[in-house]
Amino acid sequence: MTEEYNEMRERLEKANEEIIGSFVNHAVETTKRGKHRMAKYASQLQFFSNEYLINYHEYDLLEGLECFPEFIGNWFIRKCMWSDEASLRENIEGFKAFLGYLEETKQVQKERLDELRQHIDDESHLYLLRVKYFNDPEIDFDDILDECGWDDDALLSFEKQQAVMPEIPKIDQLVLNLLLSAKVAKFFKFKPPEIIKLKDWSKSWNDPRHHWISSWRCEECFAMKGTKARIFIMTNEVTRFSFLLSLEPGDIKGLFRGIHEKIMGSLKNYKVKYPSTIQLLITTLSGSAPSLTSCQNNLIYYLDVVLEHGEHKYLDDLELKLNGYLTTINGSYGYPAREYERLCKDAPPFAQDEGEGNIIAFLN
Repeated sequence: MTEEYNEMRERLEKANEEIIGSFVNHAVETTKRGKHRMAKYASQLQFFSNEYLINYHEYDLLEGLECFPEFIGNWFIRKCMWSDEASLRENIEGFKAFLGYLEETKQVQKERLDELRQHIDDESHLYLLRVKYFNDPEIDFDDILDECGWDDDALLSFEKQQAVMPEIPKIDQLVLNLLLSAKVAKFFKFKPPEIIKLKDWSKSWNDPRHHWISSWRCEECFAMKGTKARIFIMTNEVTRFSFLLSLEPGDIKGLFRGIHEKIMGSLKNYKVKYPSTIQLLITTLSGSAPSLTSCQNNLIYYLDVVLEHGEHKYLDDLELKLNGYLTTINGSYGYPAREYERLCKDAPPFAQDEGEGNIIAFLN
């Protein structure tokens, strides 16, 4: 019996390895997804297929697609110590990306995939409630689980009893003070009155009344070979958290659009509630912020070292390196990603007082 099981496991693990490997290679080559994200997806699929499907159903990954809802909505919640709302969402995100790959490569009938996707979409809210209350120390397991499984009616009742969060308005604004180096201002062809000198600005760059997410500095990092495009680093004054943007000369709209997408994407990653429509109020500035300038120079030097010694082809991979770099934050050493995440939780940006600058409306 042991030999038969081991042979079965070896066969299915080999099949799963080939399936997942093809998925990752296809995604990196055709959709340009970052290697870090694809490594996470691969790890999630390996766990689902090798720890759940093989042990409970003796299926490979393609045979056991329809087992994912039971896995993510029940087994994963009860059996995995790291299960929480964030990890559950990440697993669903990765599995849906895998389903998209199967549809694109026509390995599985579209009708089968559509039915599975619809089932996951219909039940995801309940899965999130299950993991939320399963991990809540104030909730007795007997109140949400019985001999038949999950008591979803009880979960929905608990949800209704929760204190109602203040509603986020449908339209709000994000105030940004964008400090441009002289090189950046020239690249994008900013001229007065589009850009204001710090010494002539009605506010102070270091005014403690600025919201922590408001003040950023933009500097050029390096050129893109064979094009006129440049890579720019955007660094937050308070957290030292950075984004990377690839932009063409004079593309001011692209700069603003890229800033918006990067900031809103980060807020989504850190589960910050935000309205459906954002008015971006940007004040473009020129001048010197010595501490932030010095920090960016160190980050750019570190970036050069990473590029020289590594094979990092994607900007999101490089951003992970930058935001995991130990640097000085508010007088002590820390990691930008951790500080940014902490403030997203403790002092989320909406709503802010109206600021001065150009109003640029975006729909998320």
